[in-house]
Amino acid sequence: MTFTLDGNYVNNFFNIGSTSTDLVYNVPVYANRSLSNKEHTLVIQATPGFYSASTVLFDYVEYT
Repeated sequence: MTFTLDGNYVNNFFNIGSTSTDLVYNVPVYANRSLSNKEHTLVIQATPGFYSASTVLFDYVEYT
């Protein structure tokens, strides 16, 4: 997955190292502790991986 915040690239997340098809839970994929107190736009985009396919199963967001 590729993350952009307010139109700027900020991070990638790759779940690699396992050929298992088991789902992995409770894995933070993006965290930012330095956001200003204003409206932001976060875009999460699936990007092709090693197998030329990508799946994103969105579970939850935590905002504190």
